[in-house]
Amino acid sequence: ARVLSRSQGYESYLLTPSAPGLAAHRGAERVRLLAVANGAGEPLRFRIQDRNGVSPSSLGQAQTGQHHYSQGKVYRFAALDYRPQQEPVTVEVEGAGSAWKVVALPEYRLAVRMSLRQGECEGQGGGPVGSAAEVGSTVCILAELVNAAGQPVSRDVSAGDLEARLEIRQAGRASTDVAINPLPGDQARFGVTRSHLEKGDYEFQPVVRLSLGSGDKATLRGTPVSLQVASISIAAAPAQLDFGTLRPGMKAPRQIRWTGNFPPARAHLELRDRSEISACVTVELSGAAEGKAQVIEPDSQHWLTARVSPYCGPRSIQRAIQTSVSLVFEEGDRRVEVPVKLALDYRIQIPEELTIPVRAGESADVDVNIRGNFDGEVKLRAAFDGLDQAESWPEERDDLELGFAAERRGRLREAKGGPLAAEDFQVGSGAAPLRLRAVPSRCCGSGEYRTALALTPAASQKTPPGARPLEPARIPVRVRVEPAGAWACYGPRVLGGLAILLLLLLIAYLINMVRHSSFLHPETLATRLKPLVWTEFGDTVEQKSSKAEVLRRVRQELTPWKRALAWIQANPFAFGLPGGAYRETVELFLQPSRDLNRSQLVLQPVRGLQERIAKEPEAYAGRLFATATGGGVTFLAVPDSSARVSRLVWTDAAERETERPKAVRLLKARLLRYLDALDLPQENEPAGWQVG
Repeated sequence: ARVLSRSQGYESYLLTPSAPGLAAHRGAERVRLLAVANGAGEPLRFRIQDRNGVSPSSLGQAQTGQHHYSQGKVYRFAALDYRPQQEPVTVEVEGAGSAWKVVALPEYRLAVRMSLRQGECEGQGGGPVGSAAEVGSTVCILAELVNAAGQPVSRDVSAGDLEARLEIRQAGRASTDVAINPLPGDQARFGVTRSHLEKGDYEFQPVVRLSLGSGDKATLRGTPVSLQVASISIAAAPAQLDFGTLRPGMKAPRQIRWTGNFPPARAHLELRDRSEISACVTVELSGAAEGKAQVIEPDSQHWLTARVSPYCGPRSIQRAIQTSVSLVFEEGDRRVEVPVKLALDYRIQIPEELTIPVRAGESADVDVNIRGNFDGEVKLRAAFDGLDQAESWPEERDDLELGFAAERRGRLREAKGGPLAAEDFQVGSGAAPLRLRAVPSRCCGSGEYRTALALTPAASQKTPPGARPLEPARIPVRVRVEPAGAWACYGPRVLGGLAILLLLLLIAYLINMVRHSSFLHPETLATRLKPLVWTEFGDTVEQKSSKAEVLRRVRQELTPWKRALAWIQANPFAFGLPGGAYRETVELFLQPSRDLNRSQLVLQPVRGLQERIAKEPEAYAGRLFATATGGGVTFLAVPDSSARVSRLVWTDAAERETERPKAVRLLKARLLRYLDALDLPQENEPAGWQVG
């Protein structure tokens, strides 16, 4: 371990149960641990923790095993690598009691890195210095001991003190060696300040020495850095520029070259007396606006462009401007002044006032004509003052809408569900005028409503740094509303209310049509119809296995289509009125036959059948009906003079005296086929029906 550590320029450490602490060794690539204990036994295990009980991240699994020399003693060992963190750690070995030792070897793979920065080293220097500096400048020379990842390591990299020195070589002079002082902090960083540099070419090389536990020193050398110190000169060619007369929307590019022996550096443009010059006048260097930095190299050629934006304010301006453009370098206190002159010719004509006469319930437009000496088509932005702050406006804000006209007649341009608040529009020769539109509601009160339209630069026209914002142009807008009359305002509301009322009545009427309708349930009707057969004693019983066949026959006749047609034929509009009613009714034609298809059910599209039968029973003599009542079914019949119903004899009325026909309600009534004196009933022969 000693040989390995000395060969790489750093120290190894021996840890025991009485001295288990190990420094943090921040910046090390890894820390390698080897634990050794005498004798055979269980495998050794590492326990590594900082003072908060947190273990560092291990690099792989620990390797354990045993070793002995020939017939000599047996030793157990364990090896582990971990990545160091910010805190010192305590290393313990489990499985060996207090008879263990650990060799710790932090691997740094160190290198010396140097940089030159502006100013004193007390603040650890300013901006970086390139390969050249001006005569008399002050430079801070920094040296750092870094690991393989380029991160500065801590000073506990060595058990002894770190020493840093700087070798200075200059053409024609003997080299010198000066000490570099440690900088504040616990990192291995050093610095020395060189002030009032003389003209010449310099070469700086840092050297860092590490003290080893053996008393030797490991020397690490950094890469030499060259610095040329000379009088820096920067000039512009041509020395001054004339951009001539500029109108709104014009730009005038001029070629300019930056000459001198300055190093390439980032610089930006500034316009002298920026606050006194209109914000519509701007300059740019090769497309970079004022305040935007770019790299400037010696003898590089650029385009310096003066530009006048479309909007310079609400009033015309005609003035000569003499100022200077400064090229300001970000590093050092260097700038180049270039005198410039131009003539601003800005002329604009804005309406003094806009008036929109409009009738309530309609819409009216007015054009905003902006004239000036614009160069081509340019853009401005128009925006209304907040209507909430308008001098006068209807109490109901929706009664009067004011905005920019949409293509669709009577509508405003909208954005996110509301009228567009601002609009960029073209001005200049051939450009269509901006069109305003007033849209009052039918109930908008008569009167004159006032607000203002503000004209400002378009969104693409930026205010340069240091310039005063341009004053907006305000155009008073008056909307004169002529009333449309009371009926125009309230008439649609009245008609709408009536339409809603009629719709509600219609809905109630349709609901009543259904509510006043009673329909037969096929299952209920089928259970009340039972075909009968004779017994050997002359009595009657229900025909076996007839229920399903009766239900099938009922459903076959009461199809949805037939029932709907009968409901419509009964005129639903009549029983939709209060007091109206519809009871689904079928007339039964029953036959004493095992073939139930010979019996029929016919839907009757009538209303108030019971009332009709009660008034004119003679017209319904011998007929049988089933009608829906209260979720059930009622059977009505009018027996004829022979007590016949549906060609069958009503046995319960056979012995009654003949009387005037009248409607009767059948309940479990037997309707049997007629038998004369010679006709004897045969067992299991069809006898008729039980109804009700």
